[in-house]
Amino acid sequence: MDGKFGKKEQKKTPIPDFSKMNFYERLGLPASATFEEIKKAFRVLSLNYHSDVVGGDDKVQQYLGEAYNVLKNKEERSRYDQKLFYQNPRSAGINNSRNYGQKYQEKPKDPPNIKEVKIEAIKKILEGAFYYKIYIQEVVRQGCKEAEFLIKDPDIQKTIIDKGLLEVSNGAFYYGQFIDSWGRAGFERSSLDKEPAVMNIIKEKIIQEALKGSFYYGMCADSWIKVGIDISFLLESKEIQTIIKGKLIEEAKKGPFYYDMCVESWGKVGFDKQKFSQDSKLKEIIKNKAEIELKQGDYYYNKYMEEWRKLGISII
Repeated sequence: MDGKFGKKEQKKTPIPDFSKMNFYERLGLPASATFEEIKKAFRVLSLNYHSDVVGGDDKVQQYLGEAYNVLKNKEERSRYDQKLFYQNPRSAGINNSRNYGQKYQEKPKDPPNIKEVKIEAIKKILEGAFYYKIYIQEVVRQGCKEAEFLIKDPDIQKTIIDKGLLEVSNGAFYYGQFIDSWGRAGFERSSLDKEPAVMNIIKEKIIQEALKGSFYYGMCADSWIKVGIDISFLLESKEIQTIIKGKLIEEAKKGPFYYDMCVESWGKVGFDKQKFSQDSKLKEIIKNKAEIELKQGDYYYNKYMEEWRKLGISII
């Protein structure tokens, strides 16, 4: 019965504000947690906060369920990790004082061995900058302070650079994202930008776009400039100059109007049209066409030559 000798009323433990926690904090886990750790933490916390248990709360159950449903799915977890990383790269996935599931974490007695950390770090590089950064933060927290400077290790640098070369092949947008994400992890982009292979890949891509026309060349060049790569000198390369001149020659055969359209479009992306106006092959094409016009009469010949003179080109 109630009263002096009745049941003692149990005090409720204050429930943390789960709405302000990220998904890892809700489960009391670091971002490096394995699926088994996620499943175990969710199971235990769900029982602790079940509505049938004293201190339980249905709302908390919903927050836990929301976190578990995302973190148990590899693709959804990856998207969430990236979002969390860009929102707060310094603390993403690192537990703070609100780690209510810390008792479910197994902490090593001794700091991780740097050689073993390096092997695992290389694997994390293949997964991405986010996973590498989180892994390094975790092992540093466990006492392996040397891991903080592992980004300077030659083998680590080579692995990142090799991965970066693949991103260069995918295009400027992906290369820019790669550089940005690894910059957050402490990697200096100059180590990659100076690689001859990087510029060779970019040059090959720009040549392919130049073959399509000035518009595509300009779009490609601008995309690389936006991610910090200076490719202005490539316009003066022998390969690009040969492509442009070949296109101008083809348009010159059609007539001064088409030549002018072509040379103006290439001029907008930096081509020196005046330098080509004295090209011997261009003048030969104009001269041959002029002889054909002359056969039709002086009027056609003079009109044809006047059109070229307006463009600043004369064969006399």
